[in-house]
Amino acid sequence: MDETFTNIFSMIDEEIVDHEEFIERENEKDFPLTETIVYHSAYVQGLTNAKEIIESQII
Repeated sequence: MDETFTNIFSMIDEEIVDHEEFIERENEKDFPLTETIVYHSAYVQGLTNAKEIIESQII
């Protein structure tokens, strides 16, 4: 795998971590915004799926 893909995967991983941390913080609130949590969870799932698809095509 070349450096370009390594950089892309690194950026995707950082984005996933950021959104997972946001979800955790939101869940800690007394009244978490369910709609927001669902949106961010779907975003994380989409990024994860995209990463898996890209990996399967280059390996």
